[in-house]
Amino acid sequence: MATDRAERLVELGSRADSAIGWASSDVHPMQSLETVAQRVVRAAGAQAPDPAARMQAEFDALNRFYVFDAWEPELLRENEEAPKDTSPVARFDAARRQLEALRGEVSHPPAPALVTPQYVERLRERLRAALLELNEVRLSFYAYAETRNVQVPILQRVEFLIAACLQGGVDAAVAPAHFVNLFHNQVDELLAELTRAVEGLAKVQMLYSIDSFYLFRLLVPFRVVSDLGVSRDDRTRVSSELTGLLNNGPDMAWVSTWLWSKMVELADGLQAMDPNQENVIFYLKGGRAQAYLLDVPHTGENDWDTSIVINPGLPAEYWYATFNQVHNFVLGKLRQFKQEFFMLVTANANDVAIAMAGKPLAHPLNYPEALEEVANLFTDPEDPGQQGSCKAELIDIGIPRRDSVEAIEQWNHTGPDLLHYNDVPIPGHRYYFDEYVAMVREAFAGRSPSPQKASKRLRRLYDVVSQASTDLDAVVARARLGLDGLLPLALSVVDQPHQPPYVSRTLVLMLEQFAEAYSLWSDPGLAALFDNRFYFDFQNEYGRIPYPDPVDQGLEKDIRAGAFDLNTHGQLLQWLLLFEKLSNLFEGHFADRAAFFGFGQAQPPTAAEAGRRRQLEEFIRALYTGFGLTQEQELEVQFAIGGACAAWLHADYTGMAPAQKRALDPVRFIELKLACRRSNVNPALVRDALIGPVLQAYVANPANPPFAVQLGEDGAFEVFWPAEENLGHFAYHPLVLRITVDREWWPELAFIWGLPVLSLKDLVREYVHEAGMTTEWGRREELKQTLMILREQLTRFE
Repeated sequence: MATDRAERLVELGSRADSAIGWASSDVHPMQSLETVAQRVVRAAGAQAPDPAARMQAEFDALNRFYVFDAWEPELLRENEEAPKDTSPVARFDAARRQLEALRGEVSHPPAPALVTPQYVERLRERLRAALLELNEVRLSFYAYAETRNVQVPILQRVEFLIAACLQGGVDAAVAPAHFVNLFHNQVDELLAELTRAVEGLAKVQMLYSIDSFYLFRLLVPFRVVSDLGVSRDDRTRVSSELTGLLNNGPDMAWVSTWLWSKMVELADGLQAMDPNQENVIFYLKGGRAQAYLLDVPHTGENDWDTSIVINPGLPAEYWYATFNQVHNFVLGKLRQFKQEFFMLVTANANDVAIAMAGKPLAHPLNYPEALEEVANLFTDPEDPGQQGSCKAELIDIGIPRRDSVEAIEQWNHTGPDLLHYNDVPIPGHRYYFDEYVAMVREAFAGRSPSPQKASKRLRRLYDVVSQASTDLDAVVARARLGLDGLLPLALSVVDQPHQPPYVSRTLVLMLEQFAEAYSLWSDPGLAALFDNRFYFDFQNEYGRIPYPDPVDQGLEKDIRAGAFDLNTHGQLLQWLLLFEKLSNLFEGHFADRAAFFGFGQAQPPTAAEAGRRRQLEEFIRALYTGFGLTQEQELEVQFAIGGACAAWLHADYTGMAPAQKRALDPVRFIELKLACRRSNVNPALVRDALIGPVLQAYVANPANPPFAVQLGEDGAFEVFWPAEENLGHFAYHPLVLRITVDREWWPELAFIWGLPVLSLKDLVREYVHEAGMTTEWGRREELKQTLMILREQLTRFE
């Protein structure tokens, strides 16, 4: 394939390893309050019309404060001492520097009187040491057992040149001029050939420039060349084709076999670092892992996408020490895999040429330029044209950052359900269920960059929920345990006669998503309302909800092609549309509920609404002052408002812009938190000793509103409004407060309108955790949107 279908030339790109990130220029890392860059970048991104434009706008804004830079990948410090890099790459660079220094010295020798036999012997020793080190680099290419006996022309030439130098050339040099001749005749060629081998046919790329995760890659770099110009779409399409050719070609099965063994090697190495997987987990994901989950491994295609997740609950200093250790392990492995790939391409050079270029090698493998010919199959130096980088991907390793929603989500949801397929960890069914449901609902909401792919993702969702699997059955059974007695009408739909298993499984898992997102176990009135509404919509709306336009266009195309089955895929689509309708309905209801209690976001409260809020605020003040905590009596306990109410109070106090305030998470109920510094406290004892008596006294006082109080299943005090109220379109007794006790937590507080409130910093952390623990797409999007607004507020120091 010297050209692609659009007659654009494709050539091999630079294989020099690279690390890419942002370097400080305007702002120093120690300027803790200089957060203007974050605010400017977020503001630039907020104005962009689509994800691609947002990425470019944020990149341009960041370039005003930082330098986008690339450098040679380096080991990170794992402790106070600088790490010693003993990799073949580092050894080659060190030996090359020694030889360059030696070349400079013999090219400009000292005065003849100083060129003594001892001086010449020191030159010989330095040259021997460098040559022996280069020989170790050469030998490192043969460490992989599968290619130990492969004849590599470049390495054979290197071996010959090293031997020639050591077996006569070095000893024969008795003057600086002899060393100069040795460099010209042998050492220069030796360095050039070994440089080609070290550069290899792949590239290690360490990306630190993404704000929510790190990305480390092994890829084969290419360039697209055309006089017609090279667009982003051209690069994406050619990258996809090249990745497919490399990974899925009929004569390229050795690539998958080798990469599978590398997955095992990564998994084993990371587990050796953390045998109990208390702090680090690793898994293969994407289409490859799903093919193994569904027990159809032959359908796995393209690159090998993986994740490493470091426990986000670790203290920051320990998290980053763990990250540095993981980083150094991954860098070492990717460098090793790059060498192995070079050797494997040599061993399978003819198959590679046929798969990637459509023609066999013109020269036999013992010809010195055979590998260069493979590299040049994609090159046409006569027509440089315009260039754009593209790639054939081999391995991607993503690591979510410590303060990201993804770290919380993957550690708590994906990690516990990992399965093993032939010694490689893969996500369980729930991971793929949540992922495909989120992608489809994103398309429903008009937020997907590729809504036409909703049909494909529905088909993949069907493949997951229709599999005959005891693992899947166990996941569904666990989900249903908490729903029995909570949503009886909804479960009657699940249990209808002749209900297909893929539908009943989908319903149970979706109902659990909503129950957790809406705290239905703590809010029985809301639970009954949701249950009734679900059953009503099932009877009156199911099968009648129109498809969103962009999704409909993709569906029509797939239906015509026979790829979309209206009886199976179509059923799942209708159920997801019904749940999307419910999500929109209840998110609107939560805004009505917040306004009823005086926490409206769209307009000032009415007198009645403001009165209800005053009642709740007086109740909170009574609880806070009733503890009797004084400076003379330090119990190492703090009392604070968290959650949506804390976000609303910060917004109200700071005069947040109306558009931002309207976008905040509605105050469904007030979250009161008792934070205990120590880890050895008993939350139930703290609750009963500090909260219980004050709560009972307040409720028993006839002068106060008759709030109803109960102890929740999780040990929290749950407080309900005294009467059934009309909250928008619905009437029920709503939950208004939850009081919890947390150990090993000592947040900073702000006092707003006389109320103790979590600081913005701690509130941001709380929303990161809440969003990461929420799988229902609509609720999670609300939480992430609030998180984005709070983070922006946190940058307003000056």
